[in-house]
Amino acid sequence: MFYRNNDFWNEKGAEYISSYLKLINIDNSKEEIFELLAENDYSEEEMLEDFDIEFLNHIKAWEVIRKMVLKVREFEEKYAKRFDELILDELVEIYEYLDPSKEYSYMFQGKTTESKDFLNKLKKIISKLTIVETFDSVLEYLLAAAFDLTSHQFLGKKTFLYFFWLFQAAMISRNHGIAVFEEKFELDRIMELKDEIVIYARQNNSRNFSYCAEFREFVALCRDKIDIFSNYERHKYE
Repeated sequence: MFYRNNDFWNEKGAEYISSYLKLINIDNSKEEIFELLAENDYSEEEMLEDFDIEFLNHIKAWEVIRKMVLKVREFEEKYAKRFDELILDELVEIYEYLDPSKEYSYMFQGKTTESKDFLNKLKKIISKLTIVETFDSVLEYLLAAAFDLTSHQFLGKKTFLYFFWLFQAAMISRNHGIAVFEEKFELDRIMELKDEIVIYARQNNSRNFSYCAEFREFVALCRDKIDIFSNYERHKYE
């Protein structure tokens, strides 16, 4: 399986992190990211002399994604059933790396009505994923869930970007692949689509995403990227 290969996590991780940092306007070098991932040695005290903390946090978030994917796969292979737990520790860790302000960390604590609603939605998503199996179904369901959560802004402005990381984790753990958008025109387009889809979700109570042309385009773009990985790249890691 490709997700057990260190080269996958280092090479595709460097591509994904680099493209994501471009998306949020952080200058970066894909080669430097690859070296840090490959060496697996980026202790904060030493690295802060050469790299910005926000840059390093995204590399650390990727390592948590890796840990979470392998944990899920180990469980599913051992017990021959879909993972159905809410892995709060990793979910919080990823969020706090992507949003160092930790402004919305309380949403993972279940102490407010809003927080309980958020956690219940996450549990329902995980439960639904235990019965959704085909590539297209998983792809569309995860993206619809991401946009539904984004329309509620549970994690403020970071909501969509956070759940796009989790979308990648889920598609990797399902042994499908990863959707990396490296070109600026691609990044610009997915953010344009994201804004239109969120407007649609708010106007339609997050229902019937299949009627939203922008959502269908977003799904198609992600499908194409994962297909490219599956058809032309995954063999290198298996």
